[in-house]
Amino acid sequence: MKKPEDELAYAQALDSSGYHEKAETEYKRIVRVHHSLEGAYRYGMFLKKQQRPAEAKAQFQTVIKEISLHPRYVRRQNQKWLWLSRKEVAVL
Repeated sequence: MKKPEDELAYAQALDSSGYHEKAETEYKRIVRVHHSLEGAYRYGMFLKKQQRPAEAKAQFQTVIKEISLHPRYVRRQNQKWLWLSRKEVAVL
């Protein structure tokens, strides 16, 4: 797979099918290779679902910190993930 969207869909499918270890490996790879803010947010949600709130919060905080490193057009495209990450950090 080459597109981050396809890889995210694959990770989500693994998670929903009960292959949590494989899903986590895939999420980590997506975040590392593609620097995907959506991937980082979804990995945080995965961690939250796995009852790992400290790790989930750290992942959401990564989204919040990393968005400022991107050009303006990328920040605009990823506002959804920033907003959702801030929401999750406030809850955790």
